[in-house]
Formats: sequence, C-alpha cells, structure tokens
Amino acid sequence: MIKDMKKILYMFLAAAMIALTSCKEKDEVQHRIVGEWMYTHEEAGQSIEIYVAFNVNYTFDLYQKVGDGAHRYLTGTYEVDRTIVSGMYSDRTPWASEYSVSFNGTDMVMKSLSAEEYTITYKKARIPDEVKNHSVEMTRSGMSEDFVPCL
Repeated sequence: MIKDMKKILYMFLAAAMIALTSCKEKDEVQHRIVGEWMYTHEEAGQSIEIYVAFNVNYTFDLYQKVGDGAHRYLTGTYEVDRTIVSGMYSDRTPWASEYSVSFNGTDMVMKSLSAEEYTITYKKARIPDEVKNHSVEMTRSGMSEDFVPCL
C-alpha cells in the first residue's frame, strides 16, 4: 500500500513539474514579447519596414510599409501558448500563421509554423511618432491580396 502511495505521489510531482515548466515558458515569452519591435529588409528592389508593438493586455499594433507611401496600421489581439504566438486582427481575421517565438540576445525571432522558410527577426526599437501619426488605418479583410501583412 505504501508503495502504491509513493507511485501516486511521484506521478503527481511529475505532472506538477510539467505544468510549471509550461507556465514558465509562456510567462517568459509573454514577458519578453511585450514592447516595440522593428524589422527592415530590402526585397526585389523594394524596402520593407515593419514596426509592431505587443502590449501587456494581449493587443498588438502593427505598422507596415512596403516600398513608398505611408505605413499601413492594423491592430488586434494575440495569444501566447508556451512559445507559440497567434493572433487575430480587429476585423476578426486570423493571422496568416502561428509563430514559434524565440529570443537571440535582445532580438525576437518569429518563425512561421505554416510557411517553412518564413522567419522574421525583430530588433527592439521604439516606434517613431512620425510612423504612428502618419499611418493609414486598415483592416485585414479590407486589404488587397497584393499587400499581405507580416503577421
């Protein structure tokens, strides 16, 4: 009987350790993802500039510009499940993918779980007031297929 009690106790402790590890990963990603981030890149002769703010209340603000013109502004909510981040735009359109999030020093690396080669590395950076004040507010469903947001 004591042997059975020890087995039950060991199983309970193992389950508790797994649960605590999962919570710790989620808390760490949630804690580190919060803030303002920037990504810039040159592709096919066009510059890409993305700013994203992940807020502590699980909302995000995305400013994205491809080529010339103003940044396009989209907003919505996001979720963290251990190291996986997913989200939905304000018009209830889901992100194009879920992302595995990791950190390389102060950089945040988001790797798409649906598009094998799609990875973006963001640098910690404040979103300039000029970007915030001169962006064009959009909804995901109101955008053409030619312009796909990074999330």
